Amino acid sequence: MRAALMSGTASVVARAVTSHLPSRESMAIRMALEGVQRAWSTEDLAARLGVTRPHLSVRLKSVGLPSAGHLLIWAKLLHAGRWLTDPGRSAESVSRQLDYSSGAAFRRALRTYLGATPTEVKEKGGLRLVLGRFLDACGLGDSVVLGRSVA
Repeated sequence: MRAALMSGTASVVARAVTSHLPSRESMAIRMALEGVQRAWSTEDLAARLGVTRPHLSVRLKSVGLPSAGHLLIWAKLLHAGRWLTDPGRSAESVSRQLDYSSGAAFRRALRTYLGATPTEVKEKGGLRLVLGRFLDACGLGDSVVLGRSVA
């Protein structure tokens, strides 16, 4: 049970960013990952963190993270990276689980943020690929690889 919790998407992402971000912003990432599974809006995420949506976006951007809205999209994509590698999972089922309006909308998000199709995400490492692209977008890509420093 503990091994499953430690290898969950939120745990993997948290290990990759925690030592490189202030604790409040690390918590925002963790909460965004949780919020995806609860269909939270950016307003919901901000409220749970005790701030307004605009203030949350300013705080996130001040440390190189995407705005609150974009963070929730990244959170969806991080979960997608994990789920697309599950045996028997289709891109369509993942898109439904992530509450995308259609499979096309899901594929468009993957293409826009990752430059990849669902099949490419799966073939290129799933969560590892998505996390790498997220870290690159946050300016952490050169120093962090799944929680281990490459320096």
